[in-house]
Amino acid sequence: MQINPNRNMRPISSVLPIALIAATAAFTFTWLVLGFVNDGYRFFDIVIEDYSPISQPISGLGLGKTAAAMNTAFVIYGSIAIAGAFGISRNLAHIEPRTRQAALWTLGLHGFGAVLVGVFTLEEMAMHSFGFLLVLAPIIGFAIVGRRLRWNDGWRRLGHLLIRVATPVGLLLVVAFFATFNPESAGSGEGFAGLSQRALIVFVQAWIVAIAWTTRRGGDLAENRRSNASPAVRVS
Repeated sequence: MQINPNRNMRPISSVLPIALIAATAAFTFTWLVLGFVNDGYRFFDIVIEDYSPISQPISGLGLGKTAAAMNTAFVIYGSIAIAGAFGISRNLAHIEPRTRQAALWTLGLHGFGAVLVGVFTLEEMAMHSFGFLLVLAPIIGFAIVGRRLRWNDGWRRLGHLLIRVATPVGLLLVVAFFATFNPESAGSGEGFAGLSQRALIVFVQAWIVAIAWTTRRGGDLAENRRSNASPAVRVS
């Protein structure tokens, strides 16, 4: 009987992107549910009596009785996103190093930003805001990575979509969020900043999931080719 030593061993570059996809779904489910559970919170000396997912940001769930669950979700998701960035980078092993590094740093900063948002709540505004900006890093990274991928036969379609759809629409959503966000309005339950922020976050994460899934499939195909080319071990 002949046994290929690489067969039936699922590479980490395949597992990590799947973990990232699962973590994204779990994170979204968490803030959806907690949005109905949170009944208000104290922000410094201001008491927010009713939490509104429409007017208030996801970070508001990091205060009040949902604080432990939401902040833990931020940290766990961010940690898995960082690990997922390494998996995606490995799946781009046959792409030029600059593209792999751009993907690694873009998605890694996104995950690190989510960790910062979970560790530093709205009451630590400077670090919290910095973390939020890092969460949005992929919007710029989409253009950088897409520009490289569009010249590669295996990733051309994804590259064009990142440039033509992900980047411009993402920037428009960023503008929409900052145009609708007003701390006083959000605190009084007015406006649509919560809704625009959720649309922005879901959009960014949806494209990260698309990158994770597409590169994972490409990585699996490359791994299968390497496995089939490896010498088999004979067991008598």
